[in-house]
Amino acid sequence: MKKYRAKWNGIEELEIVKETEKQIVYKSERGADIMEAKISEWASWHNTFEEAREYLIQKEMNNIEQLLSRIKRHNETIDKIKSF
Repeated sequence: MKKYRAKWNGIEELEIVKETEKQIVYKSERGADIMEAKISEWASWHNTFEEAREYLIQKEMNNIEQLLSRIKRHNETIDKIKSF
């Protein structure tokens, strides 16, 4: 069975050996079994390429929203300082 791992730098299609609710075991390039959490700070596993792609898009959109919020707060602080 194939699954898709979404990471900051792209999406990889990997052959899955075993899957539990929270873990995935896949074959490395050298043939070793590697266990990994389905969701971590640096990667997320998905059933389809489209799901992985949408996950990355949403993650980046959330990052943009957070940055815009920070910019707004900084602009408010600048305006406050200017009013001294």
